[in-house]
Amino acid sequence: FMKKISHFLMLMALAFPAYTQTNEQYKTLFNNVDALVTHYIEYSTLNTPQQPKVTEASINRFISLFTSEHTLIDYDIKRIINDNAVHGIPLCPVKTYCDTLAKYNPNGLNSVKLIKADINYNAIKNNKVHVLIEKKMVGNSKQGNRFDNHITELMVLVISDNMSTVKIDSILIVDPP
Repeated sequence: FMKKISHFLMLMALAFPAYTQTNEQYKTLFNNVDALVTHYIEYSTLNTPQQPKVTEASINRFISLFTSEHTLIDYDIKRIINDNAVHGIPLCPVKTYCDTLAKYNPNGLNSVKLIKADINYNAIKNNKVHVLIEKKMVGNSKQGNRFDNHITELMVLVISDNMSTVKIDSILIVDPP
């Protein structure tokens, strides 16, 4: 009987790891989440001041923030690509989003500005943190049409067990433009 209980408790411990991180690990997490959000906003233009056109390097830099180039995101791109509808929400892989943005906006976006970010560290669950980001995106299409979008996104971030690595697992638009 005790052997069954100890086996059950061991399985429960593996299934539901306790969050026994140190203050130093939480400080690392806070810094890594802050850096990820900062890089996400900066890299979202898909260009740099030194290279004001979309390049493969700028696309790869942006994609490096995600768990994979196949990470599904809900973006403005949903007006262009409607292949992966999930519960009525068209989703596309982040690589497809980048390639399509480059096709229609070869210079990338003019600017992406963070308006605010709400991060709830108290709700760390299954090594995931939810971040609500409000941002403004400005750009010009290949035809010269200017767009100015104010978007609120829900980002799900995946955290490594020791809290040293943070990646974007998904992005959903909360209030489409």
